[in-house]
Amino acid sequence: MKALKIIGVILGILILIGLILYLSGPDKYYMERSIVINASPAVVYNELNSYKDFNKWSPWFTKDPNTEYAYEGPEVGIGTKMSWTSEHKDVGSGSMWIIENEENKMVNSRMAFGGYPGEPNARFILEEAENGSTKVTWTYEEELHGIAPVFAVFFDLESMLGPDYEDGLSKLKTYVESKPTKTADAAVSVVNMEPITYIGLEATVDASNIEAISSTMATLYGQLMQAAETSNLKMSGAPLAVYKSFDEDNMEIICGLPVQKGTTINHESITIGETLGGKVIKAVHKGNYDKLPFTHDKVNEYIKNNNLQIVGYPYEVYITDPEQVSDTSQWITEVYYPLGKE
Repeated sequence: MKALKIIGVILGILILIGLILYLSGPDKYYMERSIVINASPAVVYNELNSYKDFNKWSPWFTKDPNTEYAYEGPEVGIGTKMSWTSEHKDVGSGSMWIIENEENKMVNSRMAFGGYPGEPNARFILEEAENGSTKVTWTYEEELHGIAPVFAVFFDLESMLGPDYEDGLSKLKTYVESKPTKTADAAVSVVNMEPITYIGLEATVDASNIEAISSTMATLYGQLMQAAETSNLKMSGAPLAVYKSFDEDNMEIICGLPVQKGTTINHESITIGETLGGKVIKAVHKGNYDKLPFTHDKVNEYIKNNNLQIVGYPYEVYITDPEQVSDTSQWITEVYYPLGKE
């Protein structure tokens, strides 16, 4: 009898503790993490409204390269579904599917995990930020039912899931910002062009090393800007780059700042140059610089199809200042191939 009383007391205490935990526990899980991506809401939305490229930035993809994936439904929008199976403890098995979206503003996915009774939501909220960029907020939302609030007292969602969300957003930012922009619709035409006088610095770089080209050009433009300021020279237009030669190995390039005709400068390395005036083939490139070679290819195709002969050096004019417009999809570059005077 005494033992039964002790057991009864223990059970009563346990029930009381459970009741306290139930009453004090949360009725839902909620967590969010945010990041600013240098791309327009439309660009980011297109990435999140599908799972086809999810593993390009997923924080869980690299944890188990042997994970098996399956896809159902449409490729984009409501109803598209991705399932996965993994033996890794941090990946497991489950599925998620898009249940709600609002163009350029929000994408909401429902999730199910093997052996877990709940079906939480993962929502991406997009807000336009400064200079055409996008603030992306990634949430985890789940209503708790039954005895789930009791267990929620002992579950630290922030520390368990927060680092994965932060890693995922960081990878999403890198992926979106580095993704090439299509240029298939670059307009090509023949126009008349006045010569452009410029102060320039020349360099030879590895044609296959995009980072080296970008770094070298940034250095040269910085030196030109400093020299122009020291010499009280005013730019008369947008920066340009003249291509003296280009092959698979090396590229000879002149980075230039346009100035008034007749300008002189006393500098041991900086020269005064001028583009060839007259008729030119002009192509307007919209997007990041890493796709510029495709615009040049389109110009060369135009040259071939129209039996044209190039005279002088091709050049690019960078209409958009990247420091003023962070959304690379909005960058404008004009590409010119001189044909000479008739």
